[in-house]
Amino acid sequence: MDSTSNPKSADSRLETVASQVVALDKAYKGAWAAAGPQANPAFVGRRTLDPTGLFAPNYRTPYSYQMNVGIQRAIRKNAVLSADYVRNVSLHYCSD
Repeated sequence: MDSTSNPKSADSRLETVASQVVALDKAYKGAWAAAGPQANPAFVGRRTLDPTGLFAPNYRTPYSYQMNVGIQRAIRKNAVLSADYVRNVSLHYCSD
């Protein structure tokens, strides 16, 4: 029996997946914290040893965070309701 004809089965699968997503998030955050800060030789950063003088003394490398979360639900045969949250945070792209 599929989820469109038995809504309770869809709800139980959603609850199972939700707990797995939370567990994955906790595992990722734990691994990230355990790894600690990592060196990135290509990152210019705040303090630049710049003998060429190409960068301003307070130059910071621009970067961004990108996030996407979505959920879909079959509301009837051949009809799906979906909601997505998309965010892009860009930092240090212009001088202050």
